[in-house]
Amino acid sequence: MSKYYFCRNFHEATGATALEYLNNVRFTKVHNLLINTSMTIDEIASGTGFMSAVNLTRAFKKVYGMAPREFRKLNRRD
Repeated sequence: MSKYYFCRNFHEATGATALEYLNNVRFTKVHNLLINTSMTIDEIASGTGFMSAVNLTRAFKKVYGMAPREFRKLNRRD
């Protein structure tokens, strides 16, 4: 199966590109870990496929308009 064929079929089946889908899965896990654990941002980044906490923070801010720490502070269930 070629890359083009896979990408086209994946998009038709899911409505998202493979990268968009992967990022949605990653951010769902990031949200869960931020709210329900006391893991550090570094631990969350490495556990969800981001190269570093800086990469996670940059991507998170781009999508959600706030840093992961701010999100955790606003949504933490203590």
